[in-house]
Amino acid sequence: MGQWYLALQRLNDASRVLEPVFAAVLDPQEYKLTPQIRNQILANLSFEKFGDIFLEGDKPELAIKAFTKAIEKRNARPAI
Repeated sequence: MGQWYLALQRLNDASRVLEPVFAAVLDPQEYKLTPQIRNQILANLSFEKFGDIFLEGDKPELAIKAFTKAIEKRNARPAI
């Protein structure tokens, strides 16, 4: 649904439905998310993209959290 709302530029709806997806990516054990599924989600929606969506969807706290995770990931892999 999140991808559909993004395609329609309905960013408030996209941020609403992607909020639990973001929570699952952050805490995969809690949501019984396998590493493969987590990686697949992040291949399609980077932490930066989550941040952009949350920012545009009027969820600044989640946007900050997503952008912080993006920075942490980037710093963990300096070659990127």
